[in-house]
Amino acid sequence: MDRIYNEQGPDKFVPIAWYNRPGSNYTTPEAYARASYYGVNAWPWVFFDGVMSHRGAYPNEQNYLWYMSSFNIRRAAKAPLAVTFLQKQYGNGKVMVKVKVDLEEAIAAGHVCHIALWEDKVGGHYRFVERAATVKNVTITGQGQNEEFTHEFTITSGWDEAKLGVSVWVQDPSGKETKNARATTLESAHAVEPTSVGRVKALFR
Repeated sequence: MDRIYNEQGPDKFVPIAWYNRPGSNYTTPEAYARASYYGVNAWPWVFFDGVMSHRGAYPNEQNYLWYMSSFNIRRAAKAPLAVTFLQKQYGNGKVMVKVKVDLEEAIAAGHVCHIALWEDKVGGHYRFVERAATVKNVTITGQGQNEEFTHEFTITSGWDEAKLGVSVWVQDPSGKETKNARATTLESAHAVEPTSVGRVKALFR
């Protein structure tokens, strides 16, 4: 998975890792809920867009080749909607996320928008570990319509703010298919923006 992400980048490969093994330091209530949703009872178990999966680990490049096959199939599927980040900041112990969903085609009622906060390289090597997540109901269905979703996460002590990111995806719960997704790292809300002073005229005498 790491290799695919490194090769494709966040614009093509949107990651999220759920740890639901009892006793894991990275387990969250949302991770347990997602495991139940997908019927996960073994590890590792990888899902692509919620509709293609691979269970188990195998030597050499077998996992990579399997994963790439599923990745290429899902990349070729036309997305009926677009997901855009309008805000992706952290500061004062909070992460502020705002996204917009634009429907390029009509979709059935009942879709949901998942917003998951993750931390990368936890413990030095665990990638895209889900720290917190929320689900928003998508109320639009018609082509050309759009809807915005906002959420604020609280940063827990021990998380590395500089390694936090967000994955967002719109999913059809009835068939589990992810219709489109985006991922991003965060920006500091305290970053100093350059200020324009406009046009300056100097008079010399």
